[in-house]
Amino acid sequence: MNVTNLKLLKIKAMKKIFRLTGMMGIMTWCLMTSLSAQGNLDQKPDAIPRARLVWPDVADGTYHIFYSAQDHNGLWSSKVKISHSDQLNLAPTIVTDSQGITWVVWVEVIGTESQLVYSTYDGELWSPPQTIFTGLSSNTGPALAVGSDNIPWLVWAGFDGIDDDIYFSKWNGSDWNQPERVHQDNNVPDILPRLNMSTENTMVLYWDGFESDRYWKFVSIWNGAIWQAKKVASPDLYQDMLEKQNDIIPELPDFVKEPLKASITIQYKEPFQSFKLRELKIK
Repeated sequence: MNVTNLKLLKIKAMKKIFRLTGMMGIMTWCLMTSLSAQGNLDQKPDAIPRARLVWPDVADGTYHIFYSAQDHNGLWSSKVKISHSDQLNLAPTIVTDSQGITWVVWVEVIGTESQLVYSTYDGELWSPPQTIFTGLSSNTGPALAVGSDNIPWLVWAGFDGIDDDIYFSKWNGSDWNQPERVHQDNNVPDILPRLNMSTENTMVLYWDGFESDRYWKFVSIWNGAIWQAKKVASPDLYQDMLEKQNDIIPELPDFVKEPLKASITIQYKEPFQSFKLRELKIK
C-alpha cells in the first residue's frame, strides 16, 4: 500500500469515528495512534544510544564542550561541539531523562568568575546554550541527576563571598529554580558534589567538605522536602557504589584526550544519573 492510499484510509477512518462518537472519539483515536507509535519505539531499544558522553577539549583557541553517543554495537558517533562561547568551557555533566531529552551543564570561566551554562538535546537538535543565573561569583563542579518524577536536579559548589558551599536547583518546566544551599552555612570549603538517585528513588548527595584539618566525604539525603543534616559518608558504601558504576562504564573513544575530565550517562536502566569519570576506572 502506497503512502497516498494509507492517508486516504486514515482520513476515512477519522470521518467515520467523528460521525459515531464526535470529537472525543477523534481525540481517543489520535491518542491510541500516538501510544502505538511509542510502543514501536520501545520495541527497538537498539535505536536508543547506550551511552552519552561529554568532555572538554581544545578548539578555536580555547576549551569547548564536546558530545558523542555510543550505540548498542559499541560504536561512538562523531564528536559534536555544543558550546559556542569563546571563554573557557569546562567540567561538563550529562544526564538523559526518561523522555529521551539529554541535559548538559558545564562551567564557563570569564576572567576571575565562573557561571553555569546548560543545553538540551532532543535527539535531533541542541538548544542554544543558556546561562543559569545563580547570584554567585564562582560556580564549579556541577552534577546532574533525574528524579523519579523525571525532573532534572542540579548540584554544584558556589562561592558566597567567604567560602564554597554546595547548592542545588531543580528544573521547573521553563527554567531552573532559585539556588538553595544544601547544608548549614559555614566558613570552610565544601566542594565536588556528586548526585545519585538510589534504587529506592531517593536523591542522595555526596561532596567533599573541610572539617578538623582535613577533607571528609559527606552525604545528605533528600527527604521529600529538605536535605537532611549532613553525615560523614561510609567509605565502604561509597567505594561499593563506585565499583558498581565501574562495571558499566564502556571503553571510551580515542578522540577523548582527557578522559578524567569527562562525564557519562548510561542508558541501561533507571535511575538516570551522570557519572564523573575522575573517580572511576577508565577503560
